[in-house]
Amino acid sequence: MKAKQTLIDIGIVFTLPVLVLVISIFWDPTANETSLLSLVGPVPEEQEYGAKAKEALATLRSIDMDTSLFDDPIYRSLQEFHVDIAPAVLGRPYPFTQPEVIRSMVRTPSPL
Repeated sequence: MKAKQTLIDIGIVFTLPVLVLVISIFWDPTANETSLLSLVGPVPEEQEYGAKAKEALATLRSIDMDTSLFDDPIYRSLQEFHVDIAPAVLGRPYPFTQPEVIRSMVRTPSPL
């Protein structure tokens, strides 16, 4: 009898919130819309920004680079100076790594 009452209580605990949620979604008297899905078009400011961005990209595409720059003697006299960066260890060591003594004990089986 006690197990049956426990199952009924669990069913009520799970069913009641779902029922309240469904009622609040579908029978809300303050809802202005009749459907749960509303479609919103693009805002005029976004359309204006998109048009400006497309115009700027079109301007950039129309630019032709003068490749005679690469044939200039001054450009050819330029040298690349670079500094080699020594490799460094990234981050911190893993704090849960076993010490070397324990690792060596695990690798070598005990004579027992």
